[in-house]
Amino acid sequence: TKMDTGSPKKNLPQVPETLLQQRKWQAEQKQERLAASIKQRQLNKEKRRLIINRAENYVKEYSRKERDEIRLNRQARHAGNYLRYLRHYRRKGNGKLSKNKRD
Repeated sequence: TKMDTGSPKKNLPQVPETLLQQRKWQAEQKQERLAASIKQRQLNKEKRRLIINRAENYVKEYSRKERDEIRLNRQARHAGNYLRYLRHYRRKGNGKLSKNKRD
């Protein structure tokens, strides 16, 4: 049972074509998923930026309204007609509230 080292090396069997096609398809799918993932990340980043911007504008608007209300109350107290000042504002119709004028 000696090994014959002098004989030419036998060729390995070829890889089946279906397996090659499958590997190629899997590589293409991996590239497509990677590209879709990058695109989705960019969209999510833009969406987050818009949400943060909207929240900052909301805070800015309502803090300005609150400061205006304090200023008007001070002016009314200073003028002596504090009880005449009523604040009327129109609420947005969210939370199933009607869009009525509220005191």
